[in-house]
Amino acid sequence: MEKLNDFSDWFSPMLVKELRQGLRTHTFVILFLILQGLLALILLTTAAADTNAGGFVSSIIFFFFSLAVLVVQPLRGMSAISSEVKGDTIDLMSLTRLSAWRIVFGKWSSIMGQTALVLFAIIPYLILRYFFGGMQLFSELLLLFTLFLFSGVLTAVTVGLSASTLALIRAIPLLAGLVLIWPIGYLSFAGFDELLALFSPNSRNEWFALLASYLVATFVGYFFLEVAATTIAPSAENRATRKRLISLVVIPLTFAALHAVNHEPAWLLAFFLLAMVSLDFFTEDSEYPSVVLRPFLRFGPLGRVAARLLAPGWGTGTLFHLFLIALLIGISLLMGDELRDFSRYEMWGVLGVFTGMLYLPHAVVQLIQKRIANRMVAYLSLSMLLFGLIPLLLLLNDIGDVKMVTWVFCFIPHVQVLLTDYTSDKICILIAWVSAAAYILACLISAGRPLHKLTELEREELEIPDPNTPS
Repeated sequence: MEKLNDFSDWFSPMLVKELRQGLRTHTFVILFLILQGLLALILLTTAAADTNAGGFVSSIIFFFFSLAVLVVQPLRGMSAISSEVKGDTIDLMSLTRLSAWRIVFGKWSSIMGQTALVLFAIIPYLILRYFFGGMQLFSELLLLFTLFLFSGVLTAVTVGLSASTLALIRAIPLLAGLVLIWPIGYLSFAGFDELLALFSPNSRNEWFALLASYLVATFVGYFFLEVAATTIAPSAENRATRKRLISLVVIPLTFAALHAVNHEPAWLLAFFLLAMVSLDFFTEDSEYPSVVLRPFLRFGPLGRVAARLLAPGWGTGTLFHLFLIALLIGISLLMGDELRDFSRYEMWGVLGVFTGMLYLPHAVVQLIQKRIANRMVAYLSLSMLLFGLIPLLLLLNDIGDVKMVTWVFCFIPHVQVLLTDYTSDKICILIAWVSAAAYILACLISAGRPLHKLTELEREELEIPDPNTPS
């Protein structure tokens, strides 16, 4: 019998490299041993008790497992790409047959492989827990799978942000992980029964909502992995078109499906996804060779039109993002909700404020683009700074009157949240959309330069003789 002492040849070399390194790290070894020791100690202690402690054992198992896979393991991706950049090994990897996507996916797969080991390690404790009684087998297994899936999403987010050159951006997952500890503890103990109820779907709508959440989570994870791959990919590699086509399918599809049930959560989900994709669409590099446009030019005038939406660059990304917003509004109007009833202004106001929130930092980045080294860092930092105004203004509003400040800075969408306290809904909507339109117009004017360059690249590519054409 052949001795199994190494990985199979069909494993990705990047995955093998990262797994070999990751399994030797102190973080994984300590996490694995502590988790095993704590669960074994708790089970032995509980087994000696006379009371029915099945529910308590489940809470303990899921609490420690959730901490391990939702906090500790994803945080290991904080330096996944930045460590390679600092070590000047990215260029060496580029000389191999490994693409940018395979490098990033290998990093993510390595961490998820170690997370899977943690998952398999707690299965014996779940089997022992079955003998304590009161176990909801299907719900707890479905919850276990969901935790593993969301661990993959959070890991993808940290790997995606690890491509940033700014340590503050890479530290965002660390802050989020610290914030997650309290809700994990609450749901594992005080709210565990209610949590299991969510994973006991009894109707078609409940199953649909659960599957839709898995689809959205998968899309979020994929998108952040693409963000990292785009960052380290050579300029001649077009990763924008695939991202945008997938976004064009997933975002309207999930919006329309959820809209059929309830339009309010549909718009909340749409706002989240539009904000997420703006992080990439508004910051993509517009410097690339003309060969990138060759696939578009093969389709003639139609391909050239498609290039204005699907070619790389923040200029085309801005147009595509506006197209997505218009498409969602069109779907909403066709399906019928508050947008269709113009006598009710609330949803139009929310949409105007949200659009302004996305395009204000985008417009500001255009003004200072010559002074910044990284567009994504500038856009994300400015967005976070502006969002910080909302709790600050709400706090000041509770302390005293901020009417004058609100009116002076009413052109800032984040300040417009308080305008409803001082004027009518019609005025709020007018201010929200006028300011949002101004920011969009500023972004479109700035996008003229990269779009003009795209036209020049098309002309340059058309002048290159086709090698397949006989002379």
